[in-house]
Amino acid sequence: MAVGAVNLEARRLSWDFELLASLPEVLPQQSPLGNKARALANKIMNTFDGTMDNVRECRQLAEDVMGKGWQEDANKQTGQEEGTLWALGYCHIDTAWYVADDHIVETKANGRLWPWSATQQKVARTWSSQIEISDRYPEFRFFASAAQHYKWLEKFYPTVFDKVKQKIKDKKFGELDVSDSS
Repeated sequence: MAVGAVNLEARRLSWDFELLASLPEVLPQQSPLGNKARALANKIMNTFDGTMDNVRECRQLAEDVMGKGWQEDANKQTGQEEGTLWALGYCHIDTAWYVADDHIVETKANGRLWPWSATQQKVARTWSSQIEISDRYPEFRFFASAAQHYKWLEKFYPTVFDKVKQKIKDKKFGELDVSDSS
C-alpha cells in the first residue's frame, strides 16, 4: 500500500469543477448562471494540463462564476476556520453473538464461531499492539468501548492490563461511551 499526501489545491480544483459542472443541473434550464457555469467547467477541462501552475490557473478561472476570494468569504459566512483534525485508533471485537454450552460462542444456527478464550486472546493481542504503537508514536490515541475487555485483561493478562492503566493515566487510551441514552 502506498501512502501519499493529498494535494489540497488540486482537491479544491476538483471541488470547484464539480460545483460548476453541477450548477446547470440544479438551476432553471438555460439560466444565464447555469450557462456560464457550464461554459466555465468546459474551459477548465480544456485548460487543465495537470501541472501545479495550471491548477492555480484553473482555480482562478472558477472565480469568474464564484467570485474572487469566494472560498474565504464562504468560510467566514459559515464560521469555518482552519482547525486540527485528529485520527483516533479504535477497534471493535465481537465478544459474543450467542452463548450456549459453557464457553462456546455460537450463532443461532449452531455454527460454532470460537471459544471465549479466543476472544480473550484477541483482546490481549490487539491492545498489546496499540500499546506498542502508542510507544512508537506519542501522538497516537486509542479508544475502546467494551468494559468486558478491560475485565478480561485484568483477570487473564495482568501485565497488559497494568500497561493499559498507565496509558489511560497518560491520556493515550480512553473509553468511548456508545450507549444509547435515548
